[in-house]
Amino acid sequence: MELSVALARLGSDEYFAAVVEFVKSERERCLVDFQNLDMVEKPQALAYLAGEIAAFDRLLKIVDDQTS
Repeated sequence: MELSVALARLGSDEYFAAVVEFVKSERERCLVDFQNLDMVEKPQALAYLAGEIAAFDRLLKIVDDQTS
């Protein structure tokens, strides 16, 4: 099964919508953490946040592209 087919089938599912909302909220949480001085002062924490945000962005973009 192709990803586009699977996402099209899941797109109308309320549980899938909850998962997408969770990913969005986690992305927002990471963005808020960028404002935390403790995180910004530590290069490893900053790199971790950047990686997390990039992963969430990529996932959300794939879902959006495939369901649009």
